[in-house]
Amino acid sequence: MAFNISLNYQDEKLKNPSIMDKIDVFEDQILYSLFYPAEMLAKQIDQYSYSNSILMHVLNYFEMIAQYLKGKNSDGQSRVFFNYGLKAIIPGLFDHAEQLMAEFDPESPIPPRYSPESNAYVMQKEFAEENYKLVTKGFYKLGRCGVFHSSFPKKGFSITNNPSILMTSGEISGNEMGIVLNPWAMLQHIKAHFLEYIKSLRREEKPNIENFEIRFDMEWNHIYEN
Repeated sequence: MAFNISLNYQDEKLKNPSIMDKIDVFEDQILYSLFYPAEMLAKQIDQYSYSNSILMHVLNYFEMIAQYLKGKNSDGQSRVFFNYGLKAIIPGLFDHAEQLMAEFDPESPIPPRYSPESNAYVMQKEFAEENYKLVTKGFYKLGRCGVFHSSFPKKGFSITNNPSILMTSGEISGNEMGIVLNPWAMLQHIKAHFLEYIKSLRREEKPNIENFEIRFDMEWNHIYEN
């Protein structure tokens, strides 16, 4: 008996699939299981009521796409893969955090702005360290784990609808450090990334096409005809 593997395709599509068949199925699955529901929620008049649901779809993307970019399963390495996907999509976020940290590296060619003996130096170093921790660990822990384990982001993770913000880290309230994310803007951003990724697969660009097929086969080779 045939069964649906995505909105527009049944298992027959993968009985003896070409690489383009596999890309068709993957694109259909992600467009209609991840993006379509989130976009329907984002179009509601009372957008903010649906912000956590949109955020859940958004946060699902990073670890998922990282598995296909790497050609590996993320089992036991969820945060590592999540960060890999995040860095692939928003590289500037990590670059900025690393640049702040570089100022306090004794071997860095970048001279410190303040004397190491000054209070300003200590405060800036603490800020850089906390910001780096937020980017490399906090986004996963406060955002992803908060939403998937408790249905809400944890303290220190804030949502905004400010169109000028995609995602940022730093002081969010007084001296409190945290992460601010615009789920509506991020939804558009990751969809653009996904569509470009699909184009690269259809052009059979390496290593994307090779790693994609490895990861796709992990999920679906049980229905291929031998």
